[in-house]
Amino acid sequence: MTNVIERAKAHFAQEGPKEIEVPEWGDENGPLIIYSSPMTLQDRDVCLEQAGGPNLKFHLYAIIRKAKDADGNPIFTKADKSDLLYKVDPSVLIRVGAEIVGTTSVEGMEKN
Repeated sequence: MTNVIERAKAHFAQEGPKEIEVPEWGDENGPLIIYSSPMTLQDRDVCLEQAGGPNLKFHLYAIIRKAKDADGNPIFTKADKSDLLYKVDPSVLIRVGAEIVGTTSVEGMEKN
């Protein structure tokens, strides 16, 4: 019989990557497709720490940490932080970040 930790790990492994369409960041070939593996507890902790607690910057750090292209390469790096903060539509960032994180509210981040 499989023990509980093995069943819990199997459940998480089945989630697979999310595909997130971002029409605003697309090109003549269509919307940008971002791939993101599920957020682990460690991912959430790192992003919350980088954001200085539960605030909207959490989404920014989730995007930098988790957004990948079809080949699994990071789309953004920490060097893109300033541009993402000041030169990118925040509503798109929040929407994409919320899809990566799996919650739409700052309060939800605290609970996860």
